[in-house]
Amino acid sequence: MNITNPLAFELYVDFLLFFVYSFIGWLYESNIWAKCEKKCFMNRGMLLGPVLPIYGLVSLFDWYLLGSIQNTFLLFIAAAVICSLFELAVSVLLERIFHRRWWDYSYYPLNFHGRISVPSAMFFGFAGVLLVDVIHPSLLGFVITYISYDTLKLLDLVIFLLLLTDIFITSASLLDKSKRIGKIYNCIEKKLNVPFDLLNAKFVPIDDYFSSKILLAKERFKIIRRN
Repeated sequence: MNITNPLAFELYVDFLLFFVYSFIGWLYESNIWAKCEKKCFMNRGMLLGPVLPIYGLVSLFDWYLLGSIQNTFLLFIAAAVICSLFELAVSVLLERIFHRRWWDYSYYPLNFHGRISVPSAMFFGFAGVLLVDVIHPSLLGFVITYISYDTLKLLDLVIFLLLLTDIFITSASLLDKSKRIGKIYNCIEKKLNVPFDLLNAKFVPIDDYFSSKILLAKERFKIIRRN
């Protein structure tokens, strides 16, 4: 690949990977985390689109700030601390701007005002080690090897325009700056929630099955304890 401007190419790659990590974070939060914590699938993002930008930013911070750390334990601690501090700052900033909270760790042990917690910090630590040692080098190699410079620029342009539009509509709606935009936001949000509603409906029999098995196991455990 003939790169005439290495700095611009690096920025293009970083932006694409920012989007990829934001999408992966959204998948995790809206499916795994939501199902485990809230017992249902839901759109956990602040934006309408399937992205959680905080995951994209934190992932790039981990790579550029911690990528040179060779010791796995030190990398774990550094990722846990830096990501938690970043999460704390974003939580305060979003609440001051939009007067809403998008996450609350109040029911987690060892939490700080519900904004950060030790369990979430440990998750960030493990994720940071995995990202620096495995995920980012693999994705970076894939992008450099298989995506041409022109394709990369086009992808970034499309993603940037969609993301910018999403940020504008979401911000205007949450800040009550425009009733018309608010209606557009609510209409889009309602349609985007349909797949989650269908997915939750599909999982009702599965949830009922596992709930019955858990209840049966508890009853058996009580019988064993009595005996």
